[in-house]
Amino acid sequence: MDTVADRVKILRKQLKLTQTALGQCAGGISKQAISQWERGITEPQWEALNALQRSRGVNPYWLLHGTVPMLETAQVARTTPVLAPQSNRPEPRPLAALLDDLSSRLAMADPAV
Repeated sequence: MDTVADRVKILRKQLKLTQTALGQCAGGISKQAISQWERGITEPQWEALNALQRSRGVNPYWLLHGTVPMLETAQVARTTPVLAPQSNRPEPRPLAALLDDLSSRLAMADPAV
C-alpha cells in the first residue's frame, strides 16, 4: 500500500465499485483513466479528489499519502474542499516579476516608517 496506484485499487475494492463506477464518483472520469491511476501511469487531479471526497467521503490525503484514515466523517466530507477551484487561485507569476514588484514597493515606501 505504498503508492497512489495501490491505494486507488484498495479504495475501489473497499467500496465495491467497478472502474466505471469509481470514475463516476470522481466527477465523470473515464474507466480508462481509473485504470491508468491503478497502474501508476497517472495520478488523480484535484478535481477528482474533491469529487471523491464529496461523493464517498474519501480522505484525499489518504489517497495521496496513505498517512490518515481512508474515509472521513460525512459532515467533513461534504463541507471541506481539498483545494480551491482553479478559477479562484491567483495566476502564478514568475519569481522575477514578484521580486520586481517588491523592489518597486520598497522604493516607494517611506523610510521613516
